[in-house]
Amino acid sequence: MIQLIDPLSSYAVREDGADDWAIFFLMMLPSISFWVFAGGLHLIGANKSYRGKVKVRDMIMTQLFIDCIQFLASVPRLFIEEHSRHFTCDWRKLILGVMVIDVVEYVCHRAMHTVSFLKPIHKRHHNLMPVHTLGAYYNSTFEAAFVGIILGVTAVGIFQLTILEISIVASFGASMTVIDHTPKRFWSSKWRQIKQPRSNPNCPKEECGTDDDSDNFNDEEKDEMFGFSDHEIHHNVCPGSNYSQPFSPLLDYVFGTRFIDVMNKTGQDPKEVLRRARDRRDRQEKQKPAMQASMENDELWDSKKVS
Repeated sequence: MIQLIDPLSSYAVREDGADDWAIFFLMMLPSISFWVFAGGLHLIGANKSYRGKVKVRDMIMTQLFIDCIQFLASVPRLFIEEHSRHFTCDWRKLILGVMVIDVVEYVCHRAMHTVSFLKPIHKRHHNLMPVHTLGAYYNSTFEAAFVGIILGVTAVGIFQLTILEISIVASFGASMTVIDHTPKRFWSSKWRQIKQPRSNPNCPKEECGTDDDSDNFNDEEKDEMFGFSDHEIHHNVCPGSNYSQPFSPLLDYVFGTRFIDVMNKTGQDPKEVLRRARDRRDRQEKQKPAMQASMENDELWDSKKVS
């Protein structure tokens, strides 16, 4: 009767355990999810306007290192926990896992921006300006260890998520983190192509447009189509805001760390600040070499003011 009422509350794929290869696949699933999403978006042009100083090769090497560390950190569970428990999955634990990741990421992320001795370990990630899908986890070793240990202790040590539950939640988180590091202009351009395909001969340029025709639109339209996502604002405009990721901005609302809240506290016009940042980004892409752009970005990170 209980199974009929709540069939997903405690589902086990195989009570007698699973094949070792299946377990290894689960342990690698978050990494696979990252490469599918990040690589796929990269191949269809999400990063084509990238002019940052971090090379794609370095992003890939960092991600491979993170993948190895993540996999090796899961290996001890194969020997410590009961084999039959690896493949159990409780949907309530999945919801809990999402909440844990959001809370831990917010607390750690905010700490790495506000606690003086933690700031250096996060600066490497902020070299990624503008954002790039393959650089979603372009972090220092110390940052990966810092956040990873706290996540592991919380999700596995305290809340006892199984390997299957961790794999599902972490894969979802990896996908959302890649989306966070995808330029908003890419999504806007794809949406415009869906609404008014360029192949339509009856579609005038001012309606269909191209990826770099921002001069054809007024300021409000530019803000919507060529502006920044929440996480792009954190990278490109105001590092002291928008700490939440990867699932929900809820904690930024709760603790008053949304970009607009920070602007209100400092008496600045958020629209004007975003427009200046957008113009600076466009200027860097069209006129300045990557190294000069990176110098300006370093000044933004080191400064406590909003550029």
